[in-house]
Amino acid sequence: HGAPLRLLAPGFVGARSVKWLQHLAVRPEESGSVWQKRFYRMFPPWVRDLRDIDYDDGDVPPVYEFPVQSAIVSPAAGDVVTLGDDGALEARGYAVSGAGQRIVSVRLSTDGGESWRNATLLGVASAVAEAGGGEGARGKLPPPAPPEHGRNWSWVLWRARVP
Repeated sequence: HGAPLRLLAPGFVGARSVKWLQHLAVRPEESGSVWQKRFYRMFPPWVRDLRDIDYDDGDVPPVYEFPVQSAIVSPAAGDVVTLGDDGALEARGYAVSGAGQRIVSVRLSTDGGESWRNATLLGVASAVAEAGGGEGARGKLPPPAPPEHGRNWSWVLWRARVP
Protein backbone atom coordinates (compact mmCIF):
# COMPACT_ATOMS: atom_id res chain seq x y z
CA HIS A 1 0.00 0.00 0.00
CA GLY A 2 1.45 3.30 -1.05
CA ALA A 3 4.69 2.11 -2.64
CA PRO A 4 6.96 3.77 -3.54
CA LEU A 5 5.60 6.74 -1.53
CA ARG A 6 2.67 7.14 0.81
CA LEU A 7 1.40 10.48 2.02
CA LEU A 8 0.07 10.67 5.58
CA ALA A 9 -1.50 13.83 6.92
CA PRO A 10 -1.63 13.74 10.75
CA GLY A 11 -4.84 15.17 12.14
CA PHE A 12 -6.87 14.70 8.98
CA VAL A 13 -9.54 12.09 8.40
CA GLY A 14 -7.98 8.75 7.37
CA ALA A 15 -9.72 8.81 4.00
CA ARG A 16 -7.32 11.59 3.07
CA SER A 17 -4.32 9.28 3.56
CA VAL A 18 -4.09 8.26 -0.06
CA LYS A 19 -3.01 4.76 -1.01
CA TRP A 20 -1.35 5.46 -4.34
CA LEU A 21 0.24 8.83 -4.84
CA GLN A 22 0.70 9.52 -8.56
CA HIS A 23 1.15 13.27 -8.38
CA LEU A 24 0.83 16.06 -5.84
CA ALA A 25 -0.86 19.41 -6.51
CA VAL A 26 -0.79 22.23 -3.98
CA ARG A 27 -3.78 24.53 -4.53
CA PRO A 28 -5.26 27.52 -2.69
CA GLU A 29 -8.75 25.95 -2.82
CA GLU A 30 -10.16 22.52 -2.09
CA SER A 31 -10.30 19.84 -4.74
CA GLY A 32 -13.24 19.80 -7.14
CA SER A 33 -13.40 15.99 -7.10
CA VAL A 34 -16.73 14.34 -6.38
CA TRP A 35 -15.26 12.79 -3.22
CA GLN A 36 -14.21 16.14 -1.81
CA LYS A 37 -17.26 18.09 -2.95
CA ARG A 38 -19.96 15.59 -1.97
CA PHE A 39 -18.75 12.90 0.41
CA TYR A 40 -16.11 14.33 2.76
CA ARG A 41 -18.65 16.68 4.35
CA MET A 42 -19.95 17.35 7.85
CA PHE A 43 -23.71 17.61 7.45
CA PRO A 44 -25.67 19.84 9.82
CA PRO A 45 -28.27 18.07 12.00
CA TRP A 46 -31.23 19.34 9.95
CA VAL A 47 -30.11 17.47 6.83
CA ARG A 48 -32.43 14.50 6.37
CA ASP A 49 -32.04 13.79 2.64
CA LEU A 50 -28.75 14.21 0.77
CA ARG A 51 -30.67 15.03 -2.44
CA ASP A 52 -31.78 18.34 -0.88
CA ILE A 53 -28.27 19.67 -0.29
CA ASP A 54 -26.74 22.57 -2.20
CA TYR A 55 -23.07 21.60 -1.93
CA ASP A 56 -21.89 25.02 -3.08
CA ASP A 57 -23.75 27.20 -0.55
CA GLY A 58 -21.16 26.92 2.24
CA ASP A 59 -23.57 25.32 4.74
CA VAL A 60 -21.93 21.92 4.34
CA PRO A 61 -18.33 22.36 5.42
CA PRO A 62 -15.64 19.87 4.40
CA VAL A 63 -14.34 17.43 6.98
CA TYR A 64 -10.88 18.71 7.77
CA GLU A 65 -11.11 18.17 11.49
CA PHE A 66 -13.49 15.69 13.00
CA PRO A 67 -15.32 16.30 16.28
CA VAL A 68 -14.59 14.53 19.54
CA GLN A 69 -15.81 10.95 19.35
CA SER A 70 -15.97 8.24 21.96
CA ALA A 71 -17.27 4.69 21.98
CA ILE A 72 -17.94 2.05 24.58
CA VAL A 73 -16.35 -1.17 23.39
CA SER A 74 -16.94 -3.28 26.48
CA PRO A 75 -19.43 -4.47 27.38
CA ALA A 76 -20.58 -4.92 23.81
CA ALA A 77 -24.21 -4.94 22.74
CA GLY A 78 -25.77 -8.23 23.74
CA ASP A 79 -23.09 -9.10 26.32
CA VAL A 80 -24.30 -10.69 29.52
CA VAL A 81 -22.66 -8.80 32.37
CA THR A 82 -22.10 -9.59 36.01
CA LEU A 83 -22.03 -6.73 38.46
CA GLY A 84 -19.16 -6.53 40.90
CA ASP A 85 -19.51 -6.60 44.68
CA ASP A 86 -19.95 -2.82 44.52
CA GLY A 87 -23.02 -3.21 42.27
CA ALA A 88 -21.18 -1.74 39.28
CA LEU A 89 -19.79 -3.02 36.02
CA GLU A 90 -16.63 -1.96 34.26
CA ALA A 91 -17.08 -0.13 30.97
CA ARG A 92 -14.16 0.37 28.60
CA GLY A 93 -13.76 2.38 25.47
CA TYR A 94 -11.81 4.93 23.50
CA ALA A 95 -12.02 8.64 22.71
CA VAL A 96 -10.40 10.60 19.88
CA SER A 97 -10.41 14.21 18.76
CA GLY A 98 -9.42 15.95 15.57
CA ALA A 99 -6.87 18.68 14.93
CA GLY A 100 -4.40 17.17 17.35
CA GLN A 101 -6.41 18.27 20.37
CA ARG A 102 -5.91 16.24 23.55
CA ILE A 103 -8.73 14.32 25.20
CA VAL A 104 -8.79 15.65 28.78
CA SER A 105 -11.74 13.73 30.20
CA VAL A 106 -14.41 11.16 29.41
CA ARG A 107 -17.63 11.12 31.41
CA LEU A 108 -20.44 8.59 31.43
CA SER A 109 -24.08 8.88 32.48
CA THR A 110 -26.53 6.06 33.11
CA ASP A 111 -29.50 8.28 33.99
CA GLY A 112 -30.01 10.39 30.89
CA GLY A 113 -27.50 13.06 31.89
CA GLU A 114 -28.77 13.78 35.39
CA SER A 115 -25.44 12.72 36.86
CA TRP A 116 -22.02 11.92 35.41
CA ARG A 117 -19.03 9.73 36.34
CA ASN A 118 -15.49 10.42 35.25
CA ALA A 119 -13.69 7.62 33.45
CA THR A 120 -10.03 6.88 34.09
CA LEU A 121 -7.89 7.75 31.09
CA LEU A 122 -5.27 5.10 30.41
CA GLY A 123 -1.78 5.99 29.28
CA VAL A 124 0.04 3.83 26.73
CA ALA A 125 1.96 1.89 29.38
CA SER A 126 -1.10 1.08 31.50
CA ALA A 127 -3.20 0.14 28.47
CA VAL A 128 -0.52 -2.26 27.20
CA ALA A 129 -0.08 -3.76 30.68
CA GLU A 130 -3.82 -4.29 31.06
CA ALA A 131 -3.93 -5.97 27.65
CA GLY A 132 -1.32 -8.47 28.88
CA GLY A 133 1.71 -6.66 27.48
CA GLY A 134 4.37 -4.59 29.18
CA GLU A 135 7.18 -6.93 30.14
CA GLY A 136 8.02 -9.43 27.43
CA ALA A 137 8.14 -9.18 23.68
CA ARG A 138 7.42 -5.45 23.63
CA GLY A 139 9.57 -4.68 26.64
CA LYS A 140 8.68 -2.29 29.45
CA LEU A 141 7.03 0.85 28.14
CA PRO A 142 7.76 4.15 29.90
CA PRO A 143 4.87 6.41 30.84
CA PRO A 144 4.03 8.75 27.97
CA ALA A 145 5.33 12.30 28.08
CA PRO A 146 2.62 14.95 27.99
CA PRO A 147 2.14 15.86 24.30
CA GLU A 148 2.39 19.44 23.16
CA HIS A 149 -0.83 21.36 22.51
CA GLY A 150 -2.14 20.57 19.02
CA ARG A 151 0.10 17.51 18.60
CA ASN A 152 -2.07 14.70 19.98
CA TRP A 153 -2.74 12.45 17.03
CA SER A 154 -3.91 9.31 18.79
CA TRP A 155 -6.92 7.97 20.60
CA VAL A 156 -7.15 7.58 24.36
CA LEU A 157 -8.33 4.40 26.02
CA TRP A 158 -10.53 4.73 29.10
CA ARG A 159 -12.34 2.63 31.71
CA ALA A 160 -15.00 3.40 34.31
CA ARG A 161 -16.96 1.67 37.03
CA VAL A 162 -20.62 2.26 36.26
CA PRO A 163 -23.37 1.59 38.83
